[in-house]
Amino acid sequence: MFTSLKKACAGLAAVILFLASCAVLSLLITFPLWKWASASPETYTAGIASAAAIAVAVSIIKKIKRNKCRKNS
Repeated sequence: MFTSLKKACAGLAAVILFLASCAVLSLLITFPLWKWASASPETYTAGIASAAAIAVAVSIIKKIKRNKCRKNS
């Protein structure tokens, strides 16, 4: 009886720890971005737009390289 209770408590503790770590990680990512967006909307917009443009360019370059490798084979 106590073994199953220990397992249940251990499982519950693992779930609580996981949820707490997700909350902390979310806060660590979101809060600085919110603070930056509130303090300087122009630079935040430029920074996010630049990051998105870089991500799109990298994705396109990877697809082009992948297709060149397939054509050479």
